Amino acid sequence: MALWDDELTITPEYLQVHTVFKACRGNSLLGNYSFRSKDAQTMLMDNLFVEPEYIGQQVGNRLMTHFLRLMTEKQIHRILLHADPHAMRFYLQYGFDVIGQLPTSIPGRFLPTMSLDLDTE
Repeated sequence: MALWDDELTITPEYLQVHTVFKACRGNSLLGNYSFRSKDAQTMLMDNLFVEPEYIGQQVGNRLMTHFLRLMTEKQIHRILLHADPHAMRFYLQYGFDVIGQLPTSIPGRFLPTMSLDLDTE
């Protein structure tokens, strides 16, 4: 994880371009997700992260459900994301398809590029 500190850190500059939602219990951060507009009908989910001690406690499902509801309300037609390979199964269960791969800063490592078309009618 330390290799990606710069890429995963949410900075004031990041917040100027992305919308971020977080899940909390009291003062504890359970997880978060962020997104930005790619074009008028496509949103890029930049990250969905659950603190390791809360994995398996439905935090990711709640964050994803919130995100998908929000995208439907915004009448977004397509969602794109670059998944951690270990999280691919999570996204597949929501109907995302693998459409490509993105090289990472580590030579030979790729992130699956995934897409979900929403029926907003």
